[in-house]
Amino acid sequence: MTYVVLYGVGIQDAIDNPKTSPAELEKLLEHARSVLKQQGDLKAALSRLEEEISRREG
Repeated sequence: MTYVVLYGVGIQDAIDNPKTSPAELEKLLEHARSVLKQQGDLKAALSRLEEEISRREG
């Protein structure tokens, strides 16, 4: 199974670091948007996952 890194921490770290250049922030933004687009409806997927866990736990 492969897990994808969630970007909240990385984004916040980049924002908090005054040495992060605007170009680096733009690159991070572009990459995060691409990842988000690939995720589809993540909120619905999480709901289905929670339901499946509950079903399997009985």
